[in-house]
Amino acid sequence: MEKSIFYGFSAPGTYRFIVFRKSLAHIPALENWCITNTENTTEGALITAEKPVKDQAHLMGFINTLYQNHLTIILIEKLKQKA
Repeated sequence: MEKSIFYGFSAPGTYRFIVFRKSLAHIPALENWCITNTENTTEGALITAEKPVKDQAHLMGFINTLYQNHLTIILIEKLKQKA
């Protein structure tokens, strides 16, 4: 029997989001996010951002913001806490 892996998204922490946008236009909704990388391609922009999250509802609010701005979510990852 395989060991189950639990990925908890309910605890506070900092999350990394990688999203894709066809347009290279400025995205006001991401102004208060920590943008760590933007890679422009001929098809659009691949954006890497980090954001502190309080709980699962807060995380869902960020995901909804990405959806409302027509961003394709590539990755959502909880970053490990520094010891």
